[in-house]
Amino acid sequence: MDGSLRFQKALLQLDHGRVQRGEATLRELLDHEQPGVIRVRALVVYGDLLHQLGRADEAAALLESAVREAAALDVDDLLDVELERARELLE
Repeated sequence: MDGSLRFQKALLQLDHGRVQRGEATLRELLDHEQPGVIRVRALVVYGDLLHQLGRADEAAALLESAVREAAALDVDDLLDVELERARELLE
């Protein structure tokens, strides 16, 4: 399964309240996905999830990675919403 489909699967799992499955799918995606837009989005979603679950230290590491990896990409404003959320959670 490619990264985009795996990301959509994780979002659906989370939307349906399957938090453990969604978290596992995000971890699997991050273990295999190369740097790029999907990886940055997954880092932000996973960081947001961990923040909501009260695991702020783990969340911060993922969100910082998302901001750092996005800076290395040439995607103009494609990740603006995700990066805004990451920075908001890091404050």
